[in-house]
Amino acid sequence: MPKKDGFKGYEASLIVSIFDSVKFKSLEEYNKMAISSFDFDKDYSVLENNSSKLDGQPAYKLIYEKDGKKSTQIQVLKDDGTVFELTYSIDNLLYNQDIQKIVNSFEMT
Repeated sequence: MPKKDGFKGYEASLIVSIFDSVKFKSLEEYNKMAISSFDFDKDYSVLENNSSKLDGQPAYKLIYEKDGKKSTQIQVLKDDGTVFELTYSIDNLLYNQDIQKIVNSFEMT
């Protein structure tokens, strides 16, 4: 929304979720479960689902859309079965490189 000085602000978000109560056997198992959860809400549509890497670890990069807003989710499975999800959305591509730097700075310890 325009501010009084004419500057338009942009919305960006990055959410880090950790799921350690349910231990998943494989990243593929978790990815399939995540995609099936979108089937319950017809407002979501999965645009891409590709293998990727985060901190050298195998990952999935899931891009989805709801109400015209795209979000990206990176899913990583640690050896102990804990899942890390990094979900981000940004409404101005000018800041895409900044958010990518933040995501790429994550280390799986």
